[in-house]
Amino acid sequence: METTQTLNLASSVGQLLLEFSSFNDLQVKEGDLVNIQDMLPELFPKQQKDVQKAEQRFKRGKGILFTNGTGTGKTFVGLGIIKRFNARNKRNILVVVPTDKKAKDWIIDGQVLNLEIRLLENTKDCKPRITVTTYANFYQNERLSDLDFDLVVYDECHYLLQNGSGNFTESLWKHKHVAKLPSTFEQKYRDDIRQAATSEKDGENYVDNNLYKSIYNRRLAEYINSTKVVFLSASPFAYHKSIMLGDGCLWDIYEKPYLTEYVHRSYNEPDDYEKFFIEHFGYRMRYNKLTTPDSQVNVSLMERNFYEKFRKEGIVSGRKIHVDKDYSRDFIIVNSEIGARIDQGKELLYSSDFRERYKYLSKYHHRKFNYNYTNQLLECIKAKEVISRIEEHLKLGRKVVIFHNYNNSLPSHPFYFEANKLIRSEEESVDKIGLHEDIERFNQEYPELVNLDLSNLVNPRQTIKECFPNALEINGTVSKKNRIQNINLFNDNNSKFNVLLVQTKAGKEGISLHDKLGGVNRVLMTLGLPTAPTDAIQIEGRIYRIGLMSDAIYEYITLHTNFERYAFAEKIATRSRTAENLAMGEQARNLELVFTEGYLNAHDERPSNDQGTGGKDSDFQFETISEFDKAKSYYFGMGKRTASNKSREGIDYFATPEPLGLKMVEWLNAKPGDALLEPSAGHGAIGRFFPENTDNTFIEPSYTLCSRLSINVNGEVKTQRFEDLNIINKYKGIVMNPPFGSAGKTAMEHVSKAIKHLSKNGKAKVIAIVPNGSSMEKRLNKFFALKENRNIKLSCEMILPFVVFERSGTKVGTKIIVIENQITDLPKRTIDLSLYNDINAFFDAIENLKI
Repeated sequence: METTQTLNLASSVGQLLLEFSSFNDLQVKEGDLVNIQDMLPELFPKQQKDVQKAEQRFKRGKGILFTNGTGTGKTFVGLGIIKRFNARNKRNILVVVPTDKKAKDWIIDGQVLNLEIRLLENTKDCKPRITVTTYANFYQNERLSDLDFDLVVYDECHYLLQNGSGNFTESLWKHKHVAKLPSTFEQKYRDDIRQAATSEKDGENYVDNNLYKSIYNRRLAEYINSTKVVFLSASPFAYHKSIMLGDGCLWDIYEKPYLTEYVHRSYNEPDDYEKFFIEHFGYRMRYNKLTTPDSQVNVSLMERNFYEKFRKEGIVSGRKIHVDKDYSRDFIIVNSEIGARIDQGKELLYSSDFRERYKYLSKYHHRKFNYNYTNQLLECIKAKEVISRIEEHLKLGRKVVIFHNYNNSLPSHPFYFEANKLIRSEEESVDKIGLHEDIERFNQEYPELVNLDLSNLVNPRQTIKECFPNALEINGTVSKKNRIQNINLFNDNNSKFNVLLVQTKAGKEGISLHDKLGGVNRVLMTLGLPTAPTDAIQIEGRIYRIGLMSDAIYEYITLHTNFERYAFAEKIATRSRTAENLAMGEQARNLELVFTEGYLNAHDERPSNDQGTGGKDSDFQFETISEFDKAKSYYFGMGKRTASNKSREGIDYFATPEPLGLKMVEWLNAKPGDALLEPSAGHGAIGRFFPENTDNTFIEPSYTLCSRLSINVNGEVKTQRFEDLNIINKYKGIVMNPPFGSAGKTAMEHVSKAIKHLSKNGKAKVIAIVPNGSSMEKRLNKFFALKENRNIKLSCEMILPFVVFERSGTKVGTKIIVIENQITDLPKRTIDLSLYNDINAFFDAIENLKI
């Protein structure tokens, strides 16, 4: 509820009313910031600047989109624009909002600006002046299309179109009429214009086409410009085709602001709609249909460029919240014996031995562990383990908000498999029989998993309520009236209601839970995985808003088990990027990295008075530092590997320092669409820097490392040995830090196999870290002496210092070798970096190094 500004200004409302007559005397100077400041002193400076942007846009276009972050006061931006319209006698204004509560917020906040906003009572109610209604009433209210609105404001405009296919919703169809889009002009005025362009000649009526076109375009422009549109949403576009909600207001796809004539298209020739997606997102035409971009297109980059293009044109505007108070964002590990036991069972299911012995269960068990099932299971476990942490926060005098995703999340036993639920009716009967047999054998061989006692796990809501009887709730089962009451009780710093349970869908937008009075910090705990950072930022905005009077504390609760990491990886790289890129542009990539790094570097420190600070500086630093400096932060952010904490990471595993990994990928000189491979990829210290527009494959046999790898990289991750990768797979570039083995034997075997995977079509390259010593030198010389290797060359050798792998627990001597095919017979280049005995000096030496 964006009413902090209301509260901050309540004491001055009387004075504002006394001065209102002087505001009435002000003449509106469109786009003039000083004039806006004089008329809208209630707004903060950045909000006044947003009003200016809208007025500048309206001079040359129909609509503007504000993607300002949650808590920035988008409601008051909209109200400021409305007041300026109202002052110009453009008073037929419609505000469309998601809920009745949001409608009431607009009415209350409007009073601060002396605006009388009326709620439409039903689907028959339709009167002039400033009105507000819900999306539900909006699309059902047929009379709205009959009014000539000067301005339409869509709060949380993504409600207009939320499907991935871009199919029109009832709300979007109504929007076309209410907002006066070009497509609705034709059916209303075509006959009138035809009559105006008709004259008599030789006793017959004929239409003067040039006159018709001139009248049509003039009246169309008047029709379009008579209604302006403001879109408000922190994340307006979940999918590419969601951008259709802006057609005719922000950009012109189908909705053209002039008369268009039919143009015949040849086969596979795109129309205007298809051209738009080809130009802006890299789509392509195949078989006369628009298809998704191929792998060589950097779609994320194009999405960010889309935002930046329209931002520069003044059509889209976005900013993050800026308040005096700070915040902290921590990913907190809670230890769970049940979670650890489930993790061990999951690791068994993915082991090579299990796959060999349980052919059918190995093939189908993943269908049980889908994302929703896994997340529900995780929330049940976390709710049980987080109780003591909530108690510690309460003892420190804080109020705690707990976000959860499911109202009734109590999934079935993770190791109780039912064949009829894992296999589909149309699949092979032999698989059905085999799966039944595998499950029976599994139940007999692994009773410790099948009989794992989960009786203490209950629904998270029940778990929290049993321990905190005064806990309040906001979810789909709580009435609107009770939701408002619960919010008010929680926000009362003197009340005994200090715990609030919020279901994400019901509470991620439209409610304010921040400390408006001071002295009582808010803690926001999230039980679900923050796989969509835009949603996470919206959730964080419940306690971090304009008017905040104390620092905010965010805690993302994690078990940090492998199966949780896989669930996080499954969504963080696929679900979130488009929404963030299209809402934030260049800021989006940093946001995803911030959450990914936060998750990977989770800790188990207890609540303390030191929390609540550092978040602003940390996020700002991540936005401004270079890619190489980010790589260094990844490296130094990782804990030093010791015998106690690296035992499960795999045999002979020594992670590549991230700055070196970045440079190795850079030296690969990959082209868009190239197939790239990293065998023995570890946790992704090299692979995380693979380009987004290449076809990437990563091999890692360790289940534990693979769970982290899946989070860090963009491409296909295979949990298997490199030795088992079929030689039929060919790649343009291979970057690797293989296991060394005794005297470099395993390293040489991996390099030799990698050479066989190089593409024969054009140039290809292997860059590998290998031991630096006489034994490895002999192996390399013997390898290059073989007749079958006459077409490949060792083009570069880089001697690395001992400090490179010191943090991984070894000071082994290493070097990088670059092997290429189809190169001219040039002498091998040798680069000696062995003199550096400080890792930072080494990083400085390679930062701008080219090979």
